[in-house]
Amino acid sequence: MQMKERREFYLAAAMTGDEAALEWVLQAFNGLIWQEFQGQKMRPKPDDWYHECRLA
Repeated sequence: MQMKERREFYLAAAMTGDEAALEWVLQAFNGLIWQEFQGQKMRPKPDDWYHECRLA
């Protein structure tokens, strides 16, 4: 399975409530999440912000 297909598979599974797939997605995009945090002008507590990103 190629990376694009793998991402699509895990994203679809995560949207249906698969917790293992959600963890895979979060790990795969963790760097992007924190990069977005660094670009914010208003920075709430990092743990709270990260948790909100997980929910979104």
